[in-house]
Amino acid sequence: MKEDAYIYDKGDREYTVAVTKRYAEKKYELDKMLEKLIAPIIKSKELRILDAGCGIGHLMAILKEQSPASMFTGVDQTAFIINEAKKLYGKETGFHFELGDIEDLPQRYRAAFDVTISRAVLSWLPYYEAHLQALIAVTKKHLFIASLFYDGDIDFITQVREFKLEAGKKEFSAYQNVYSLPRFTDFLKKNGAKKVSVHPFEIGIDIPRGDENLMGTYTEKTIDGRHLQISGAILMSWKWIHIEL
Repeated sequence: MKEDAYIYDKGDREYTVAVTKRYAEKKYELDKMLEKLIAPIIKSKELRILDAGCGIGHLMAILKEQSPASMFTGVDQTAFIINEAKKLYGKETGFHFELGDIEDLPQRYRAAFDVTISRAVLSWLPYYEAHLQALIAVTKKHLFIASLFYDGDIDFITQVREFKLEAGKKEFSAYQNVYSLPRFTDFLKKNGAKKVSVHPFEIGIDIPRGDENLMGTYTEKTIDGRHLQISGAILMSWKWIHIEL
C-alpha cells in the first residue's frame, strides 16, 4: 500500500486530524492494555521500537514513559498525519518520524527493531499478508498487533463508504475487516513466529453513540454486564496479538 493510496479532500483531512488528535488528549483503553502487556519487555531498557502506522505518534509518547532511553521510530503513509505527529512530538528526544509505506521498510530496516507495534492498521487494509510479512521482516524479537479478529475459520472483508465525507461521495474509500484468528496465527507461524499469544480486549467503559452517519465507536451493554464495542454495523472484536520471533 503506497503513501498516495488515498487522496484526502480538505474537509476530510480536517476531520481526520481532529479525530486522530483525540488520542493525544487521553489514554484509550486499548493503549492501557498494551502498556501492561509490553511493560516486562521494554520497561527501563534501551531498545529500538517501531510504531508501524503511527498516526500522530501518541503511542510512542505513552511507551516512552516506560522506556525513556529507547529510540522510537514512527512510520505512516499519510503525509498530513505525519506532519501533525511532528508538530506534537517532533522535539521529543529519541523520536523520529518518517513518511512511508510499511511494505517498503524491509529494504532499509531488516531486523532493525527490537519491538514493533501495529495498532489498528491491519483491519483497515485490503488484506494483511504482505503488510504482516513486512512487519516480521523488520522485527528482531517482539511484534505486537491490535486488530479485529474472529475466533472461527472465516475472514470478513468489509468495504466502508461514509457518504458524509467527500471520499465517500465518490466511492468506497476504506476497509474495516475482521480476520480469522486461526488462519492469522497459522500464517504467522509459517512466516517465522516462534510463539503467538492472544489477548482479547474488552473495553469495559460506556461510550455514547455519536453521529450515526460516521464510523465512530460506541458501546452496548449486555445482560451480563459486558461492553460490546461497535463502529457502524461492525462489532469491534479487538485482540492484542504478541508474536515472538
